[in-house]
Amino acid sequence: FNICSGTPRAVGEMARARELSERSLVLHEELATAGLETTFERRGMLNVFASEAGFAGGRKEAAEQAAAGPQVLDREGLRELVPAVGGDPVGAVYYPREAHCDPLRFVQAVAGAAAEAGATLRTGVEVLALRRRDGRIESVQTTAGELTPGTVVLAAGAWTPALTRQLGIYLPVEGGGDVEYVLILNG
Repeated sequence: FNICSGTPRAVGEMARARELSERSLVLHEELATAGLETTFERRGMLNVFASEAGFAGGRKEAAEQAAAGPQVLDREGLRELVPAVGGDPVGAVYYPREAHCDPLRFVQAVAGAAAEAGATLRTGVEVLALRRRDGRIESVQTTAGELTPGTVVLAAGAWTPALTRQLGIYLPVEGGGDVEYVLILNG
């Protein structure tokens, strides 16, 4: 497994998830630079905190993710960045390198490019189980029967943890908007 594998310990897996996120950001930018119409755009991400306790947690997380270049903003710094911010926030953490894209357009663009490159795409087919042997995915059980692919791209959104648990992988999925985990297994 390329990135998210090992024993089910949330702390270690979250570090791997952060690494996956950083790698994904680079890959998204490469696809956009190559001309794939993914709607990729670096707009940053702003986490605003209404309580001192929440802001303390945000500062701690920012320190742990220093490589991502977060900017910790007090109330005045936040109002300077976003003059129209409402309520009475105590502070914020701004991640200027974060990027966004339209999930549907991204999937359509990548699927089209994969098909042009010779990949076989199966839509409307549910994955029921993953079977592994010798550290590799041997087969994929689906509602359309069993498949024996060479590479498996696991992009099941909220259903991803249920599938990865079958492989002994604990993948924490947290709410927070359009969060996706894509694992390339056997790649």
